Amino acid sequence: MALQDLKNNIKELLLNIKRHEKSKFVSRDGVERNVNQVVDNATSIANKFAAKAKALGSKFLAKKNVKPEPVPDPSPSIDSAEDVEQIDSRSRVAVIKELLGQVDGLGSGRDSYTFLVGLQQKEAFWGKGSQKAYFHRDGHESLKAELVECLSACKEQILQDIRLSIENQAKSGEFKFGYGGSRYKLEVEGQFFSVSKRALQVCEIIKDPNPDFTVEAKFEAIKKIKAVALTYQPSFPWFRRLTGIGDTKESTNNFLAGLDCAEGCYNEPALG
Repeated sequence: MALQDLKNNIKELLLNIKRHEKSKFVSRDGVERNVNQVVDNATSIANKFAAKAKALGSKFLAKKNVKPEPVPDPSPSIDSAEDVEQIDSRSRVAVIKELLGQVDGLGSGRDSYTFLVGLQQKEAFWGKGSQKAYFHRDGHESLKAELVECLSACKEQILQDIRLSIENQAKSGEFKFGYGGSRYKLEVEGQFFSVSKRALQVCEIIKDPNPDFTVEAKFEAIKKIKAVALTYQPSFPWFRRLTGIGDTKESTNNFLAGLDCAEGCYNEPALG
């Protein structure tokens, strides 16, 4: 899945949430209008009866020379119809409108993942008291499934971002090699570029079509390669400067050490 496809799916998720929440207060508004109309009609009838009764009573009391007692207002006291859930629905719609304007600016799988985690951390989507968090509530199963699918797609995109970064590094000639260059070549759009052995291994891991080689397993394999890079300590720098030996290793290690291997995407709850 390309990054643009991922962003389109995120937009669709947000729009579905917006439609779901708007349906709550739109239908509630319709019910309120009907209820208010019934109340108004009942109040009008009650007022008419009260007026007639008051008139008849006044005539009777006038004959008896008795001062009438004030008649209480028959109009019912009507509280605001917006309860907590109604307010939350409107709050969520406002949040979604704001987030929709941010989707096009997402530049990577990591950005997209962080964006979706941030959505769940918005106050309007929290669980409150005994109430479950938004995506765990009854009736929200399809929205939860969409969110889970988008989060999985974010991790897949992080893998593709690694591949693209290696390809761009190779095409721009930013990998450094000692005398003789590198015998390992990476094919990009029909062209071959020099890369280090480990950079090529990472690309092969990502491109592996084996369905049993899951995204998470691929990250674990890449992390092992990254771990070696993180512990690298250059030796005899003066000799390397003279001969160029070790340039490939140092250049590759510096690059691999900075890879985003979806750290934090598997060992923390992303669906709250």
